[in-house]
Amino acid sequence: MLEEFQRQLKLGIDLLSARFSIYLRKLEIRRAYAPVQAVVPIIVLSLLLILGATATVIAAVHIAHQFVPKNDNTATANQNQQKSATDEPQDSYIVPFPAIPGQEEMKFIIIADKYDRVIHLLKNQRGTWGVIKSYPIAIGANEGRKVASGDKKTPEGLYFIVGRKEKRELNEIYGPLAYVLNYPNKQDSSEGRTGQGIWIHGTEPGKVPVDTRGCLELHNNNLEKLSRYIKSGTYIPVIIHSRQEFDFLKDINLQNIWAERSEVAAAKTTIASTSNIAEGDTAKQPELQKIDSAVIKVAVIDTAKLLATTVVTTEPAKKKPADSAVPSDVAIRAQIEKWRSNWERENMTAYQSCYDTTRFSSDDYNWKSWKEKKSRTFKNYEKISVELSGIKVTVESDSTATALFRQKYQSDGFQANNGKRLSLKKSGGNWKIVQEVTATYKE
Repeated sequence: MLEEFQRQLKLGIDLLSARFSIYLRKLEIRRAYAPVQAVVPIIVLSLLLILGATATVIAAVHIAHQFVPKNDNTATANQNQQKSATDEPQDSYIVPFPAIPGQEEMKFIIIADKYDRVIHLLKNQRGTWGVIKSYPIAIGANEGRKVASGDKKTPEGLYFIVGRKEKRELNEIYGPLAYVLNYPNKQDSSEGRTGQGIWIHGTEPGKVPVDTRGCLELHNNNLEKLSRYIKSGTYIPVIIHSRQEFDFLKDINLQNIWAERSEVAAAKTTIASTSNIAEGDTAKQPELQKIDSAVIKVAVIDTAKLLATTVVTTEPAKKKPADSAVPSDVAIRAQIEKWRSNWERENMTAYQSCYDTTRFSSDDYNWKSWKEKKSRTFKNYEKISVELSGIKVTVESDSTATALFRQKYQSDGFQANNGKRLSLKKSGGNWKIVQEVTATYKE
């Protein structure tokens, strides 16, 4: 009786906590953009807390009354038998519904709710599915379903996690880790939707999730909590929707999910349709050995000028002859070296050719003001030395990438040693710098 009372009470508290987190998230965003609008969520949040506390107390009293001890030896024996059937910790459920026998291998499902901006983690235990955790998320900056690369929209539909990227493989803006989704899936491709590189990832240290270019973004603490449950995440279903009302029992088709999951697991080439899949440390992550290594490439660039580190990239979905294309990370590194060399030689024409002058920004600078600043530097200093080390390239899609590195700058009037991040975009077959900012760099 006491255990059931505690379980039901924890269920109510978890639900209240999830809703509380969502309102806090909305409050943070509104306060950042319009402080006056923050008053309404505060009032709503206060009412919600009062109603939630009242409901929890009423439920607790009702449950305590309902589960008064009875002399029922049979019920006690059944409970003891159920507890001894598994050593796995049992999580409290919100919105439980029955599982389908034979699908026990599928232990988790993730529901990404774009309408309320929250992720629900469902778990299959004791023959029942139910929500065990909920975390606030940020989604694409633009509303609607993703249609094309660069539209800054988050996809909608059924997807699967096909890779996990560790911190050492990521630019710091993605947080401690990232899960790669198989967007575009078969339906997306058949309906003409394009793009790639849709991840579940974290945030830059010290930042909170706001808007993304299409990914699902969690606070780093919540992402790490999620990862403790799903581990490598391999083949975990992720349902992304934007409905105001979502019925877990009616809108989750377990048979369809299981069938598509089996298809994705069997046709491992699905991974080739994603951007920058990390093969990972297979000694530590045995499940990732299932991934077809034929579509994954680990490129190690080690030249005297680039001082490169190991970079993980993927080949395109369609195989091309070896001499038909240069891997993206190699082309990006070559562009960075060209940029460094022209900066050091104080060649403004060649230096400018490394930038997308129509899109470029750096803090409060556009290209015009940035060029004026650099021109003054070239004029005032007779000699400039620029050294780069520890370059980490993250290819986010077929047309976007970031590079993080340590930069040692020295001239006859100034010197600095700091981290720098370049954002690049592919235009006309060439990678161009669209943003340049000082960043934290950790070896």
